[in-house]
Order: sequence, then C-alpha cells, then structure tokens
Amino acid sequence: MAPTAYEILGVPEDTPQRDLAAVYHARVRALHVAGQPKKGHETHLRALNVAWGLVSTSEKRTAYDAKL
Repeated sequence: MAPTAYEILGVPEDTPQRDLAAVYHARVRALHVAGQPKKGHETHLRALNVAWGLVSTSEKRTAYDAKL
C-alpha cells in the first residue's frame, strides 16, 4: 500500500493546517542547498510536493481525507 500524504510529510492526520504548512516548508528547506536540491533527494522532494498538493488547503485536505 502506498504511503499517505501524512506519512510522506511525517505528521499525524490530525495535525493543524498551519503546522502542516510549517512542517512541509521545513522539510523542503532541509532538502535544499542554496536553492538547489541536494544530490539524490529529487525523488523525495517530488513526493513531498505531491503530498503537499493533496493537503495544502482545507478544501483539498477535506477531499483527500474523505478518500482515505
């Protein structure tokens, strides 16, 4: 079974929206050096971006949670 967006982001499903955004941005910053992805982390960055796209707004998150 594929990991959920929450598992990819490394947070529980009940994480508040503003905290979810902070975690996403912190993880992306950690995988970048001077604005360029660290070598070997491109796949993980893509997964983070897809996960974030699924839960980035309360409307998207509600729709995503309904499908879980």
